[in-house]
Amino acid sequence: LGEKISVFYGNAQYVEGDNTSTADTIRSDENTLVTTLIGNAVYQSTDEYGKADKIIYDGDSDKVELQGNAYFRNDQNEVSGNQILFDKVTSNVVVSGRSVLSNPPMLIIADELDYNSENGTAYADGNVIYQDTSSNIEIICEHARYIDSSDYMIAYNDVGKPVLKNEVSPEDTLFLSGDTLISYTEQYVVDSMSIDTARFFIAFHHVELLNKDMQAVADSLRYNGRDGIFTLYDNPTMWSDSSQYAADTIFINMKNNKLHQLDLVLDASIISTDDFEYFNQIQGKNITCNFADGEIDKLSVYGNSQSVFYMKDEDNAYNGVNETTCSDMIFLFENGELIRTNYYKEPTSKLTPMNMANHEEIRLSRFDWKYDSKPSILEDLFF
Repeated sequence: LGEKISVFYGNAQYVEGDNTSTADTIRSDENTLVTTLIGNAVYQSTDEYGKADKIIYDGDSDKVELQGNAYFRNDQNEVSGNQILFDKVTSNVVVSGRSVLSNPPMLIIADELDYNSENGTAYADGNVIYQDTSSNIEIICEHARYIDSSDYMIAYNDVGKPVLKNEVSPEDTLFLSGDTLISYTEQYVVDSMSIDTARFFIAFHHVELLNKDMQAVADSLRYNGRDGIFTLYDNPTMWSDSSQYAADTIFINMKNNKLHQLDLVLDASIISTDDFEYFNQIQGKNITCNFADGEIDKLSVYGNSQSVFYMKDEDNAYNGVNETTCSDMIFLFENGELIRTNYYKEPTSKLTPMNMANHEEIRLSRFDWKYDSKPSILEDLFF
């Protein structure tokens, strides 16, 4: 075939320096420095391994192309796809077809994947699935950008919203969606002897949150993994059971994967109902709700406090409405049932029999029942 072109057939093997190649057929062109492996192709060096239906190695540019059922790994990463282009100089990997990039504990699956192991950046497009097995996190999106050094991930869609899934326990999974999702980790000093890593989430625009104990909507959200607090911004609304919580900003403090404390900051209100016909209402400047084992334990209302409560007799039938206004209010609960109420600074109350109450007129100024906006199933979060 020529003085500088060699072709080897049948369990062929080609060795050049630290590189070893095997295939059904190997063609080596010393003019172009291109080696082509065809059929059961395997390429191996001291720190790299690749296999495919066909492998082309360009010794001049130091690039490797793997075609058909392609698989490649080095000491840092592992990728697979229909086609893999690997630049040995820049450590850049481009994968075409349904692709998998494994860099434990991170895993990215996508239709198209571009990864540079030298600077630790990845670009994934088309039906992207991102997983962090150490944090039990999965993100489903159309486009994702990843930075290895900070475990930074930004996800977005052309249509609809990306969804983050966090399995907080075997019995409970948290779902979060927004027009844009960001996840990253930061190290912090625990004490003089130890450093720990915390994960943070940011979501902005059309944010929805869903798990078995609570649901919420907001313009934007931030989760701090150090203290377990979700912060919901720009007039968010949250639901737990048949209660609705609203304010300018809401802080949700989780403990042992259960609600521990809610802080409703500015223009705070709570609405609850047993029958979706009559609504108990509380509002004030700020409200703090404390929970014990996931159930309401104490509720504190501060500043311009108002309440509307529907009272029931021993037969659980409505018999009147109590309207109260004062500066501050404290409500104490036992096993989720109200057992004591304290009103502070010149409280005034009005008791109206049920048959004389105008239920529309006694609604407080911030009454806005948004139950239809509550996300209830996973499919709600994608749109």
